[in-house]
Amino acid sequence: MFDLAPFSTADGWISLLTLTVLEVVLGIDNLVFLSIMTGKLPRERQPFARRLGLGLALVMRVLLLLAMSWLITLQANLFTIFGQGFSGRDLILIMGRPGCSVALTHDDSATAGPVTVRCLRCLPPDLLGTGS
Repeated sequence: MFDLAPFSTADGWISLLTLTVLEVVLGIDNLVFLSIMTGKLPRERQPFARRLGLGLALVMRVLLLLAMSWLITLQANLFTIFGQGFSGRDLILIMGRPGCSVALTHDDSATAGPVTVRCLRCLPPDLLGTGS
């Protein structure tokens, strides 16, 4: 049913810990954002709006994690160019890279500086220690 082999290695546990920390940070971010936004509502509506917002954020996060786990499985080659096969996962990563590059270089006068790095896969592999 479930393959628990990844949890028999240190890498698996480190990945789980990293994901857990990220989820906690995003949850706290959601709480702060929802508190600010619901503060503009009448007092009697604020608790409902906060619960609804947190519930929707949780559902969205789970759906995005499920979508990412599905995207990882897209490894069959769709076509080949110059002997290099391209899978659905490769195409998604290739299409995502220009968006990350724009996020890295976009200058927004409202923030008085360059937009911060939004994803690690924008960085060169040698900076991440992943090799080529």
